This record gives sequence, structure tokens and C-alpha cells, in this order.
Amino acid sequence: MRGTESRVSKSAGDVSPPVATPLAVTQWDSPQATTAPNLGPKSNGTSTSGEKRKRESENPSGIPVKRRLKLSEDTEKESVQDYDARCAELWISGEIAACEAYELSQAISNGRRQYLLRDPRQANNAVRRNNNHSAQPVSQKTDGPQAAIIARFQEFIKVFHQTEVLRRTDFAGLINLVCGMQRDFRVFSDEIRNIRKDQRQMLEALSLISERLNVIQMYHLCFPEIGKTLSLLSHPGNSHLFERKTPDACVRCAVVGNGGILKGSGQGTVIDSHDYVFRVNGAVIKGFEDDVGTKTSFYGFTTNSLKNSIVAYYEDGFDQVPRDPGIGYIFIPAETRDYKMLSAAIQGVSVSSGPDIGTRPSDLFGYNPEIHQFKMIHPSFVQYVTQRFLKSPQLDEFRDIYMPSTGALMLMTALHTCDQVSAYGFITDNYMNFSDHYYDKVTKPLIFYANHDMRMEGRLWKQLNSHKVLWLYQRQGTRK
Repeated sequence: MRGTESRVSKSAGDVSPPVATPLAVTQWDSPQATTAPNLGPKSNGTSTSGEKRKRESENPSGIPVKRRLKLSEDTEKESVQDYDARCAELWISGEIAACEAYELSQAISNGRRQYLLRDPRQANNAVRRNNNHSAQPVSQKTDGPQAAIIARFQEFIKVFHQTEVLRRTDFAGLINLVCGMQRDFRVFSDEIRNIRKDQRQMLEALSLISERLNVIQMYHLCFPEIGKTLSLLSHPGNSHLFERKTPDACVRCAVVGNGGILKGSGQGTVIDSHDYVFRVNGAVIKGFEDDVGTKTSFYGFTTNSLKNSIVAYYEDGFDQVPRDPGIGYIFIPAETRDYKMLSAAIQGVSVSSGPDIGTRPSDLFGYNPEIHQFKMIHPSFVQYVTQRFLKSPQLDEFRDIYMPSTGALMLMTALHTCDQVSAYGFITDNYMNFSDHYYDKVTKPLIFYANHDMRMEGRLWKQLNSHKVLWLYQRQGTRK
């Protein structure tokens, strides 16, 4: 059914309506056609004049021709509603060979996405641009079931367009939601970084508090011994290392370690030229005067290192601690036993309790030193050096035994009291080229233990030397 003026009456025996596929081709697509052909069904496929109708497959060009929905003759007066009505008629009669079906098939073949139905005005414009044929007027008045179907068709178009608008709106809202989530994620990431920064600062603060609590706990548990020992250090000479001759005098100090780098160094005279010389542990002098000098102003030790040095290095020549006139003996408080040993040494008696019970300090020193010769590093200074300069990873794993080495504590003590400091016999980058000690009769490699971080100390001395905070003795050499 095409238009009321262009339809041809069907006979009573015609029961099957004309059928057309979306891309079917008929003769009335020709520009010369002015009237619609007879659409009555012909079983033999011939027209009323007896001429056989051409099929789509007989198209000599082989190019498919799309069927266009023809406009009415009065094109300018046809309204959108009329156009929709004619589209509905074609839909009802099965003649859905309009431009929308053609464009849909083209979009599918080209891989493009298009909507099945567009806005009626856009469809009308497309027909006006592409259709150069004349069309028969279509009846603008319909009634009965056909009018109801047309109305349903128009409602379907409206609902469809509203749905597409909602889809676009929902998609835009989704994009805005994703953008908002990205912004929130960036803000959340910044907050996480700030939380981690605060967490690191908190852990550092807790670590410092823990160290201070350890000191307080040690004081609390051992307060009777500590208080008793400190009360014995009543001489003015116990509270400071040395007296300056003049206020503006430059005090030069040498701290001598026991590293094998000093063997054959010939630094003895230079070492003795300093105002004060610090030595530690197994400080063997006899037989090595040219390399390490003979002068000793201060001797630093812990009770454990003193007793071990006398035993371990006795055969190497360390049979007694240095006994220079006016020498100062510096106790390093590593354990409670250091306080007990210092108390016994000041009083000239044996140690009364602990792991050193029965030991007479005079046997270790070879005599009974005067009270003003004894000094002790403050425990807070040991914690200060550990936390600020030598906070090794070993502190976490070996907290109960780790502490800076005796040589490191003596060198840091000198740096905090002297004006110029020179370090001899300390670990350097090429420590493997030398023996462990300068007095070793047989070359021995340097062994690292868990209670000290010697490599970290070596990096510290190198850094302080590069910044001219101290002068570190270094030289090339090969192990013999």
C-alpha cells in the first residue's frame, strides 16, 4: 500500500500482499517513471502489457540500487507528520524499503554504528537531498486501525529518541564520575604519602625514646652501683679531660688505633708531637716506637676489652697498660661491670660482685693510680654517638651487644674536646692490604663481628676526612 492515489485496486482473489526486501530493485526507480506500476501480484512475473519485469539479479551494472521513499508532488507543503504517516504506511504494508533501511545496511557493511531511526526532520532532509524522482501524493488522512498504528509508531520514535538522550546523559555522567574518582585517587595517594612520612617520623621518635628509656632503665636497675661510683669521682680532675694552658691555645690531639696500616709507617715522631695522644685496648708500644710513638696521654677501654687485650695480645707485647706520668684512664660504660670495676679501682679493693668478682684493678693496671687519673664517659654521650653517627642496621638485630667500637668512641671524644684531631691506625678503604694489627707477627685478615659495624665506621672517618673535620692517616700498601 503506497498512497491512496497511487494504489491499484486489488481483486478479490488477490490474497497475498506485495513483498519487497530492503534492497529490492524495481522498474519504477527509473527517473522516467511518472506513475506507479501495477503492484498487483503476478505469479509469472510479467507486467499487464505482457512484458517480463526485470529482476534485481538482471541489473546489467551489477551495482545495487537503493529504493528511496518518494516525496509527494507538493514537496514544500509536506509536513513532518505527513512524512511520518507515509513511513508508517510503508511499514504497515511491508514496503519498508526506505532510506533508513538502506543506511542501516550500509553502516553494518562499513563497520559503523548508526541508529535504526533518526529524528524525522533529519530523515526528511536526507530524502530531499538524495531523491530526484517525482512521487505520487499520499493520503494525509487515515482512520481506524491504521491511524492507531501510526500513532503508536510516532510514540515509538519519541520514546526511542528520549532513550538515546538518556543514554548520552548517562555516559556523560559516567565520564564525570570516573574523572571524579581519578581526582579522589590522587588526593588519596597524597594522603597516603603524608601518612607514611608521618609514620617514619614517628618511628624515629619512638626509636629515640626507646634508647633514652634503655638508659633510664639501666640507671634504675643499677642505680645503687652507679650512684656509689659517681659519688667517688669527686676530684675536679674527674670532670674534664685536660686544662688549656691559655684560653686561645689550639689543642692538637692524635688518636692512635691498632690497625696494621701503621706497621712501617714511620709516624711515631709525628704522633708524639701532638699535645695529647689517645690510645685504646692492646696498645703495644715497645718495639714499634718509630711507627706509633711512645707518648700516651689517655688510655680508653671497657672492662671487657681491657681484660681480653691482656690475655689475647700478651705474647705480642701487651703485658701491661700504659703507665705514663699523669696519664688518664677513661672507662667506657658498656655494662654494669664497668661501674663496679671503676669503683674498686678508686678504692684500691677487689671487685665485690658480678662477673669480675675477686679481680683487683691494681693487677690490671700494675699499680694503684691516683683518683684524679680516672675518668668515665657519660652514658648519654655513648647513646648520642650511636644514634647520630653510627646507627647501624646491626642495632636492630643485635641490640643487646651492639655499640660503637672503643676506638670510635675515643675518636669522637677527641673530636668533641680538641681543636685539631688526627686519626692513625683506623680502618680505611684498602684495609685488606694490611694485617689486622700493626704488631701481628703473622699477617691476619680483619674480622668483622656483630658487636661493631667497622665498615660503617670506616665510611664515617672517610666522610669526616673529606670535610676536613679530622685528618685520617691513609697510605697505599700490599699485604705481605
